[in-house]
Amino acid sequence: MNPMDDAPDAHEYIFIEGPDVTVEDCSKYKSGHRVHFIQVRLASEERRVAAEVTAVDGHYIDFRTEAGTQRRWNHDPQRLLKVQEIAARDPEARTVWSERYHLLTVYSKEPSGSVVGTPVTLAPSPTDCGYSL
Repeated sequence: MNPMDDAPDAHEYIFIEGPDVTVEDCSKYKSGHRVHFIQVRLASEERRVAAEVTAVDGHYIDFRTEAGTQRRWNHDPQRLLKVQEIAARDPEARTVWSERYHLLTVYSKEPSGSVVGTPVTLAPSPTDCGYSL
């Protein structure tokens, strides 16, 4: 018997949790996990609202929009800290929120003068990371 006979197809996911799963292992493109380039493009084509990052606490980020304060989750606390640091460091940085695509993006100016967007996708609550085989 071939041990690969019982292996899932490459597009299937195994959802695992616990200390053995790292952000690098996660292959989910859903709210709170990895950002997909199509998600960024679609969000940029729609109306987004101005936002202000107010706090980062582990896997949670708090931000304020015209609708009020929101607390959202992401599997990568280092990414959240990076978004907070960029927003705090650059007084001209612009932060926007796309409710439809669950995407918070901080736009800042590089020393070269180019504008760079740093997006993070956010979920209302935690979900398990998974990886594809």
